[in-house]
Amino acid sequence: MPCQNGGTCTAASEDSYRCSCPQGYSGEQCEVSLSPCTSNPCAQGATCAELPQGGFSCKCPQGRRGIRCEEIYRDVKEVIVPEFNGEAFLQLPTLPNVGLAFTIEVWFLTYKLDGMLLYNGQKSPPSGDFVSLNLVDGYVQLRFDLGSGVASVSGVVTITSPYPVILGEWHSVKVTRHRRRGSLQVDGGLEVHGESRVQKYLTPNYKTTF
Repeated sequence: MPCQNGGTCTAASEDSYRCSCPQGYSGEQCEVSLSPCTSNPCAQGATCAELPQGGFSCKCPQGRRGIRCEEIYRDVKEVIVPEFNGEAFLQLPTLPNVGLAFTIEVWFLTYKLDGMLLYNGQKSPPSGDFVSLNLVDGYVQLRFDLGSGVASVSGVVTITSPYPVILGEWHSVKVTRHRRRGSLQVDGGLEVHGESRVQKYLTPNYKTTF
């Protein structure tokens, strides 16, 4: 029984044999396990992920759905995915009320371990409240500052994902902010939190004389 992983052995000649391998295996003795993502079953722009129990799952980019991300939402004719070479950027309207609360979800695919995904500031040059989403050595990093608008807090808050991203695959990042508290979640995984510090003011001890 030289064939492995459920392969069927048949005689090719008096002194040789041939293995017929089941789906997902290859090689002379069916010893090579093939990933279900080898055939690129997901539609263009989607990321194929191998499941532990077997099979695959397609992570669809924004605007697509279906088992293989082959369907486009009815209200969207086509999704245009911009691609940047390090010199370009996409400019959008400034987020309102960034100093109080917000929720942002960003999808991206990167071939580099470092770069800026998003920046929102109130002024130019940057000052006051801001929020930035960056890649630092492959880790997603959320940074925000309450600026000078809120006198009871100070300092830049930095929240880093617990795991680095995989190059060449699509990832989703969800960030939230409510006043001093912020959170970061990558690919629906562990949500990490951070909170800005409260300044402690010294109250002078005045002595009044009548």
